[in-house]
Amino acid sequence: MGLMKPLFLPLFSAAALLLFSCDDSKDESVQPSAEPQPVEQTAENAEPPAAAPELSEEMQALTAAAESGDAVARNNLALAYAAGEGVPQDAVRAFELYRMAAEQGNAAAIFNLARCYALGEGTAVDEKAFIDHCTKAAQAGYAPAQYTLGCAYRDGLGVQADPIEAERWLSRAEMNGFPKK
Repeated sequence: MGLMKPLFLPLFSAAALLLFSCDDSKDESVQPSAEPQPVEQTAENAEPPAAAPELSEEMQALTAAAESGDAVARNNLALAYAAGEGVPQDAVRAFELYRMAAEQGNAAAIFNLARCYALGEGTAVDEKAFIDHCTKAAQAGYAPAQYTLGCAYRDGLGVQADPIEAERWLSRAEMNGFPKK
């Protein structure tokens, strides 16, 4: 049985296909819809701004650690923002936190940054940046990145297909505990 791709690799292919096949031309014959226009906000009808949600003690501690420069905390807080768990979902904030942790050499954050580039989460889809960051995390010994890079070489995603390089990275991932698929 062949190796299975991680979930985001097929999505990367679809995102890349959409990115390069989109037509920016507009059909001038389409008339704007007659949707109701919003009521102008005045002091009388303005709604009060929504209060920021209270963060749990755990999220407050994680935020404080991330703000103090802890790379692991930055990566974990980015995961929370990406999923909207304990904080409002914010892909751009997640991307920035991944970037800061990656600059500190955190291999998981480097791989998560690669994922953002693959899927266009918090940034534009960038195939080269995806491969560059995935390679950096793989070289640092991060097994999920090694597996993903192996799949990229196997399937020719962002790189020229190379079965020897694919097997090299897939074997490393397996040696580092990533389950063989």
